[in-house]
Amino acid sequence: MIWVKETIPEATIVYDRFHVVKLMNDKLNRVRRKTMNKLEEDEKKVLKGKRFMLLKNQENFTDCVQNDLKEIRETYSDLGEMSLMKECLIDIRN
Repeated sequence: MIWVKETIPEATIVYDRFHVVKLMNDKLNRVRRKTMNKLEEDEKKVLKGKRFMLLKNQENFTDCVQNDLKEIRETYSDLGEMSLMKECLIDIRN
């Protein structure tokens, strides 16, 4: 970014929502994997099939999936916080 400011000082830096959310999803997935690595084998089963639930936008989730997501957010605070941050990023408009 410094290069852009030095080379084209009048340029406006723009961040698009898609790429910001993609970066957040990448980070969220890394945290999910770290969390799983700390768990016992039987506890890993809870998170094993939930990757896409954490990465998808929650606006079209059924009540059942919403409840699963709520349970994960409450059980694994680091994933819960990141998941909520991701939803806030998605909600950002202009």
